Amino acid sequence: GYAGAVAFITDVTEQRQRDTERERLWRMLDESLNELYLFRATDLRFEYVNRGALKNLGFTLDEALALTPVDLKPSFTTASFQARVAPLVEGRETRLVFETEHRRKDGSCYPVEVQLQLMMSGTESHFLAVINDLTDRKKAAQQLAASEARFRTLINQSLDLIILGDGAGHFTW
Repeated sequence: GYAGAVAFITDVTEQRQRDTERERLWRMLDESLNELYLFRATDLRFEYVNRGALKNLGFTLDEALALTPVDLKPSFTTASFQARVAPLVEGRETRLVFETEHRRKDGSCYPVEVQLQLMMSGTESHFLAVINDLTDRKKAAQQLAASEARFRTLINQSLDLIILGDGAGHFTW
């Protein structure tokens, strides 16, 4: 008889590189300051919530994974949220962008911009939401509007003639 051994050699270099890249990408997403959510289209349950969202909301990961987007958005019910995402589900839109508010664990709310896509993962549909906190932008817009109102009041109540022009010599006000 013949006794021998059979050996299979597999080069796993490429697989390790892909795994390393995948891990690096997940780390970057998890550390993003934007809030990132992945949730099922069927029951709207969160499957992924990044650290940026957890920090802004004040929830632990386990607490967040027990929630749905409706739990974070006081202006939505399940029915109104499903109506809002219907254009994605029906294929009439590829992306939705809208403003709403998010409610933190402590009950406080803050303005957000929601960018939402519907994605297929095998046979399951998932929503990917990228959330931008608009608190600073809204505050800056309010400060600018208040400053402009004070400026207009000063101009309108002035007894002196005030003429404003641009660099081309045109009167602007």
